Order: sequence, then C-alpha cells, then structure tokens
Amino acid sequence: MWQEENKELSIWLNDAENIAHVSIEKMMTLLYVLRAWKRLSEEGAIENEVLKFETFYSDKVDAKKMETTFSKLADTHKLFRLAPSFIPAMFLFPDELLQTLVNMAKDEKKIVLPRVNTFFYGDTKTGAGSIGSDQVAELAVKLLKPTEELYVPCTYGFSYAYHTNSTIYAENINPKSEFVAELINILENTRIQFYLSNALESPSFTEGNASHILKEFDAVLAFPQINLKKNIDLKLDKYNRFHFHKGSSLDVAYLEHVLAQTKNKAVIRMPVGFAYRSGNERKMREYFVKNNLLEAVIQLPSNIYNHTSIESILLVINKHKSDSVINFFNLNHESLLKKEGRRTVLKTVDGLFTLYNIFDANDYDPSDVFTKIQAKEIKNNDYSLAINRYLMASDVAEIHERIDERYGNNIDVLQDVAMIKKSQLFKDEDGGEEVYEISPSEFVSSGYVTTATKKRYIGAKQKKKLETYKLQPNDILLSTKGTIGKVAIVGETDLPMIASQAIHIIRPIDSYEAITIYMYLKSKAMQTLLRHLVSGSSMPLIATKDLEHLPVPSFSEEEKREMHESFEEEQELDRKIQKLKGQKEAIHERLLGEKQ
Repeated sequence: MWQEENKELSIWLNDAENIAHVSIEKMMTLLYVLRAWKRLSEEGAIENEVLKFETFYSDKVDAKKMETTFSKLADTHKLFRLAPSFIPAMFLFPDELLQTLVNMAKDEKKIVLPRVNTFFYGDTKTGAGSIGSDQVAELAVKLLKPTEELYVPCTYGFSYAYHTNSTIYAENINPKSEFVAELINILENTRIQFYLSNALESPSFTEGNASHILKEFDAVLAFPQINLKKNIDLKLDKYNRFHFHKGSSLDVAYLEHVLAQTKNKAVIRMPVGFAYRSGNERKMREYFVKNNLLEAVIQLPSNIYNHTSIESILLVINKHKSDSVINFFNLNHESLLKKEGRRTVLKTVDGLFTLYNIFDANDYDPSDVFTKIQAKEIKNNDYSLAINRYLMASDVAEIHERIDERYGNNIDVLQDVAMIKKSQLFKDEDGGEEVYEISPSEFVSSGYVTTATKKRYIGAKQKKKLETYKLQPNDILLSTKGTIGKVAIVGETDLPMIASQAIHIIRPIDSYEAITIYMYLKSKAMQTLLRHLVSGSSMPLIATKDLEHLPVPSFSEEEKREMHESFEEEQELDRKIQKLKGQKEAIHERLLGEKQ
C-alpha cells in the first residue's frame, strides 16, 4: 500500500482529515493537480505569467483565488477542465489547508508522491475492469514488445504505461480514467492519447476520414472487466466485428473487438472459464485454433489481484504465426510464486519473460510449467484450452508413470469399463412419485449407501428421464461439483433413488467390477488425479469428458480379491470407530452426571 511507503505523508493526511473534514482522497487529488500545475508552468506550457504556479505561490493563497485561476486555466488546458469533477468546490478547503497543500506541491524533493496510477488504481482501489496487478501489466507488455504504438481498450488502470515508451491509445467510458491519464502524461512523461468512449459500441480509432474502417495497431493490450454482463445490441456493427458474441456476457465481444484492431500481436486477459466453457466461447476457441491465431495461453496465479479471487488467463494472439503450436504456461506454480502478506505475487517478471523466450525455442523440455501443444491435439480435446489438460503436475506425472510401469499396455479408460452419466435436475410435480435424492453430504465413509433424506415428487412428464437416471445397486457415485472426489456405492434398497446434480453416476458394465472401481476411485492416487481434473474457480467441477479418460488398469484377479477384502476391512474398521465413539460419548455423559 502506498501509505506504508509514504508514512509521514499518510500521518499528516490522516490528521488533516480529522481537523479539516476533507477526505484524504480529495486532498491527494488536489495535491496531484497542484504538482501538475507546477510542472506545466516550469515547462512553459502555461504562457500567461498571471496563471503560472509560481505567481500564485508568491501571493496570498485562498480558495476563491485558486478557483478563479483554475477556471481561467480550463480555457487552454485539458487537466483543469477535468479537475472540477474530482475536486470538491474550493470553499470546502480551509485556507490553512490549501496553503499547506501548495507548499507540499512546491517541495517535490521533500514530499514524494506515489505514482499517479498507484494512488488512483492501486491497492484496493480498482474500479470496474482495472488491471489490479502491476506484475501482470508488465508481463503483458513484455510479451507484446510494442514499438511505436500500443492500443489499450477497456481498462481503468494505467500501470502498463510504466513499462513502455510507446504512444498509448486508450479508451473507456469512465471519466476518471481520462483525468488520471492526463495527470500521468504531465507528471510522469507518458504519451497516453485517451478517448472517452465505449470500445464495443463506438470505438474511437479509425483510419483517417474513413470512419467505417477501424485502425489496426501493431500491438494491442486489453484487460476487460472479468465476466462483465451487459445487454448491448451489437448486431448492426458497421465494422463487422461480431460473429461469435451472443447474450449478455461480453467476454467474446471484447475478444472480437481486439482481433479487429490488431495488426500483429495482442494480449488479452480472460476469465479462466473461457478456456473450457461451451457455446460461443467454444466457437471462439475453435476459430482461434483453425485460423492459427493463438500463440500462447498463460494461466495467471489465482490470488494475484487484490480485488477479486476469480482466476484468469492471458491469451497471446499472433496474426503472423509461423508454426501450428500453442504454448501453455502455468504461472500458478509454486516454484514461480511467493507470498507478500496476504497477497500472492510472482518472484520475478523479467525472469518469467526470459523463461518464456527460452521455451519459445524449439529445443525445450516439457514440464509442469510449460509445454507446446499441436493444434491437432487441441482439436481432439474439443478445442479446450484448459491448462490442466496439457500441463501435467509432477505428482500426476508420477502416478501415470507408476501405472504405466506396472500395467504397460493393460490399461483401459473409465468409459471402457463403465457407463458414465452426469445426474440431471428433477423438478417436483404435483401428485408425482416419491423419490429420494442423495447428495455428497450423505455418502457413507465405507460400505453401501442405501438411504437419502431429500424427497422429490416426479410425475409423468419426467418418467422417461427417471428411468434413465434412477439409481441401481452397484452404481458408483462420484461428487464432481462443489465438493470434489467423494465416492459412494449404491446397495440393495427398496427406496427409489436419484443423485443430485453435483454427482456423476458410474455404472460398471460388469457389476462384479463395482467394488474394484469404487475402491480404485477412493485410492490416494486417483483422488490426486481427480483434483487435477478440476476446472472452474467460483464453482469447482469435473467435466464428463475428463472422467471418461481416467486410466483404469486391468487388475489381476488377485488384485480384485484384495480390493474386495479391503472393502470389507474398511467397513469393519468403521464399525469399530463408531463403537469407540459411543464409548467416548458415554464417558462424557457419565462425567457430567447425566447418567447414573
């Protein structure tokens, strides 16, 4: 936080806030404007001597005079036209406070202000769609290697401006961004050409007089707000940008806009769900792969942003790729991260960029951090870009290696030995048959499950679906949504039962194999594999296709017998545990005098 690095300033601001009843944000905003006024005056950008900072400083300082001066400066300087919206009426500042702030603006060596972007967008001040992480911004700029121009639509922060000498062309609909961009230009010598506009509905940058042709930039950087939903009619877009966007989610729309204004390379942040969700997002991924536009998918650390825990990825788009591979880079890897307080940060950005360039060469060793995947393999995975499909964690690789060494070619996949179905939603119907719905919380720790508590009433409209999803003895239940990896096996019961939507039903082709598969799924090794199949952040889940390809060795008859014996042994241990728990409770009851 900037307050920790500027302790003296922070203490003074807190005291001033209590005495003058003007917020710290308003005082700091005015201080930046005063410092910018001083800079403009020194550089000759203000020609009228009467309106220069030094002239004002050398005379009496009061609120009315400052307000009048700012009003005159607004006729020739953009900053002073924008400032009144972000600074309260001057009369709210006591003259003594104004005098102190003017002195602080004058003395740049003694009063060092935090970077403009750090104050207005750093820490927990994010605004909708802000970058939130200077490290992510730096890495994105390095991946782009921008030359003369960098186009940045849909972002409310400017930390990327500190990592490039390019002229920045930026736009969004937040007036605060226009004000902050102007401050950064004056105080930190950047070149941001900012336009107050909506990049999707009314983009600002076109080809000269040809307002129907969008300008293409050599490098484009975009940080759209994650999972932004808004109903915008984009059907009559005169630039012909939108072919895959559908509905209120704007993720795909931003991607299509970025493509339309990219001449060479673009980096765009997307929610991690874009990598695997179906519908228009899947169509967009297919378009990227088929047209050889995607250079890399970079998984960002899960807690790198202060303002959200939503996981995200960087997509590196390259319109001039020379090969058909896509690089997958996992930055959410413990070897690349460190903790700073409650935050997760990257150990080094320069090192990561160097690593990326090394891996970009042909002679590299695949790891659980980086790999190259051919477009054909991504097609075979239904165009999924989920990083855990292609980067195998070390513990997962070790399990696969053990299975391969022991069973060689005698390995099936789960869909070869069982039918796999994701349970469906059933709605109650008046006069319907009473059916019991089991949830993962009701799975028993060992042995067969035969009961459930939640009742559903299913009538004629859902009869056919009930026949398909009604549980049978020896069905294996696996929790794959929310709670991941809990396993149960259905026993003989007179209760008609179905499974909740959080469950996949695994029905062995040979019912004798049910206990074998049940015990195998409960094993430590398989629980590890299941954890690495999880996608989603707000709601963890495992997709049916990922379950279908779980490895299942062809166990020997002796191994199957051992698993059946372990199944019985586990139940016996549970019975003993329950007996011991009862004895323990009896001790407590006796000590409390509740029983004689």
